[in-house]
Amino acid sequence: MNGIYLALIGFVVFFFGYRFYSKYIAEKVYKLDPNFKTPAHEYKDGVDFVPTNKFVLWGHHFTSVAGAAPIVGPAIAVYWGWLPAFFMGYSWYCFCCRCARFRYIIFVST
Repeated sequence: MNGIYLALIGFVVFFFGYRFYSKYIAEKVYKLDPNFKTPAHEYKDGVDFVPTNKFVLWGHHFTSVAGAAPIVGPAIAVYWGWLPAFFMGYSWYCFCCRCARFRYIIFVST
């Protein structure tokens, strides 16, 4: 199978997971309040409590969560092959973990 097909399938799964599954988690499980003020905004003093740019914060969260992916994915592929590596390390992880966690962390942090 050509790698571009796997990448496209992964992107589609990631999109639908982020769009629908994370929305379900945010509304039904975490019951997030859009008017919630983080301590950085509530106690803003310029020293200890300073709001961060949401794009910088997203970058920090993304690199923290995605740090092990370049190591774990090839390790699974070497042991079991590329198909299990794709489904276990990419599609499942994107759909079940990353989408909901990214949306939750970014909402709470900004």
